[in-house]
Amino acid sequence: MLFFPAHEAGEKPDNEGWLFGLGLCLLFLAKSAYLPVSLALLLCFAWRTRGRMAWLVATAMLGLTMLCWANYQWNTSGRFTLGTSVDGFNFYKGNNEKFLELYSPACTKLDSFDGELQGRSASRNEWEASNHFRGEALRYVVVHPLSTLKAVAIKF
Repeated sequence: MLFFPAHEAGEKPDNEGWLFGLGLCLLFLAKSAYLPVSLALLLCFAWRTRGRMAWLVATAMLGLTMLCWANYQWNTSGRFTLGTSVDGFNFYKGNNEKFLELYSPACTKLDSFDGELQGRSASRNEWEASNHFRGEALRYVVVHPLSTLKAVAIKF
């Protein structure tokens, strides 16, 4: 839909905003880590539609979906957030000092590493553990940018 020609002003509205908004919502709900991708696509859609109502519809749909997800997290875990309690843990699994030696393109599962990581968290609260591992991963990325870029190249 991003590459279809934009309609001229005065034409009757179509379902473009609803369809694009639905796609963005499904992308975000598939994995909350895709939020930056959803927002980037929304910006591209805004540029292409140049302020038309379709962009407002798509934005409202994504915003409402994000609000509903955060409310769900609040009701189930006590935290109003767009992420999940395993985001930090998963981010660390792909950004740490052992990643390059443990990961091979032939074996895309790092689940065998989970037990060791879970033992490293001093917290019994899943959100605190997630924050702990997110912090460790961010420190690793900042201190070892070349290793991080090499790992990104291997992953994709």
